[in-house]
Amino acid sequence: MELVYVFALEHKILNGFGAKFSSNFDVSVTDEVISINRNTKSVDYYDGLSIKAIVGKNGAGKSSLLDFIEESCNQYTESRGFIIWHDPERDEIIIHDIGRTLYTFSVDSCLQFKIVENNSAFFKKNNHKIYKVNNLPSNDLFIKKRKKKNVVDLSLGAQGKLKGKGRANNLKRLLDFFNDSEWLANKQAKYTYTFHFNPPSTSINRWVEQIIKNEEEYVESDLVIRVKNQFEEYTNQDVFNEEKNTIDSISQTLLRRNIFTFINTFPSIHIGNRKFTDEFCLHTLFDSRYCESLNYEDFVGDLISFKEKWNIDNKKPDYSIDNDYFRFHCARFFDSILSLTEIVYYSVMNGNVRRGNEFNSNDYLVVVSVLHSLSALPSGLANNFRYGWEGFSTGELAKLNLFSSIYNIVSGDAISGLVIIDEVDLFLHPEWQRSFVSELISFNKEYNRAKLQFLITTHSPLIIGDLLSDDIISMFIPDNGVPLKIKPYGFGTEITDAYVLGMHIQSTFGEHSRLKLLELIDKKKRNEISEDDKNLIRMISNQELKRNLLND
Repeated sequence: MELVYVFALEHKILNGFGAKFSSNFDVSVTDEVISINRNTKSVDYYDGLSIKAIVGKNGAGKSSLLDFIEESCNQYTESRGFIIWHDPERDEIIIHDIGRTLYTFSVDSCLQFKIVENNSAFFKKNNHKIYKVNNLPSNDLFIKKRKKKNVVDLSLGAQGKLKGKGRANNLKRLLDFFNDSEWLANKQAKYTYTFHFNPPSTSINRWVEQIIKNEEEYVESDLVIRVKNQFEEYTNQDVFNEEKNTIDSISQTLLRRNIFTFINTFPSIHIGNRKFTDEFCLHTLFDSRYCESLNYEDFVGDLISFKEKWNIDNKKPDYSIDNDYFRFHCARFFDSILSLTEIVYYSVMNGNVRRGNEFNSNDYLVVVSVLHSLSALPSGLANNFRYGWEGFSTGELAKLNLFSSIYNIVSGDAISGLVIIDEVDLFLHPEWQRSFVSELISFNKEYNRAKLQFLITTHSPLIIGDLLSDDIISMFIPDNGVPLKIKPYGFGTEITDAYVLGMHIQSTFGEHSRLKLLELIDKKKRNEISEDDKNLIRMISNQELKRNLLND
């Protein structure tokens, strides 16, 4: 299915706005007559890629036009207009009548045509979908909107709202792209999911140091120094050790690094008050087993014994908690650390990269399993583990999010679809904007299993400079507030012309510098250039302009 033409008679700020989206057909709407003819002069400029762009200032109606296309998938809508599609399999025209608009129109078509009123059912029958792929935050964050069956939202905003299985599937989508895409491999890109195992936070270190300091006058100085050194040594040991890299060594390192953070959470999980927590921390520091081997049975047994003694010593205990409650929280901590250790150890043995306190993997099952183990840890330990994508900036992630979404469309069960990318240049470095269309063409050559049509909006002259003028819909909003089409500027347009004419901006200078330059030129004309003005003029990069302003 190919989108040919959109006519929004009434939709938001659009009023009688028509736009062509296919190079294969010419469509005109005059005097309530819809004329559809083949375009015999179309050229394959994009090497098989079907792409159109909508440009214009913010508020010119770009998003309204996209929304009208998406709204056509609603069975009930207050909008009016029609959308023309071409079915290449049957070589026929389909006109979707929105809001019973066509009863006043006649159709003159070069091909057999039919009119449908239920676009959703028609899409389902032809296995055609609309895919929203962009890096925009969701515009519907505070608006409850009915989900459209034939619209698949892969936008960054939608991803941010995913939970549970949905978030896991989204992570799998990215990992599949990084692992399986030959197109990405040919670019020699190296991206990986990295877990950082951090030592205790500064606040935990200060807490422990203060507890030790408070005991200095009661304990032999040699013992205090030894305990201090042991704490620093064990909490700063590398998790991965080339000489000794076993399950036991990794688990003991992680336990020693995190045990005092766990103890510090006692008041928040109602195991004891702050005084009890401080005294148990001190007890653990001076316990020789902390230096030897930490395990669940010894730790929970020690905690219960300490609680009983502490209750007796304090005569009026601040709390009374069943021992099973202690066992539950301690088991949760130890089991999570052990589970994490086993996953990491076997993954490392199978060739995943690790160094010091970092562990890298692009294996979906490994990443999800580690994340699951970390989520089971008490909330206070979250800062001791840092994880996320490594090897790219925010801008690169934005670009890869677009291409990974498209990759998963074509590698899935999609047969045909319209891919909408709103604000395609968002977060993209100018060089990536410049190469975006070229990369999309090369991507489409490698993955052309599904017949996809791309519709983008952009504010980037670097992107529209790669498009033919016929493939650009340039929107402008005059004083009456009703959007209209104006002449587009694409292929062969110089960058300055593309900025001023294609993007509808008043100048290629920033507004502040433009006003300063006008002020200097005006002073020059009046022969009022001061020494401060001359100092500013000397900072102008344009040599000719600088000379003209400085010459007497």
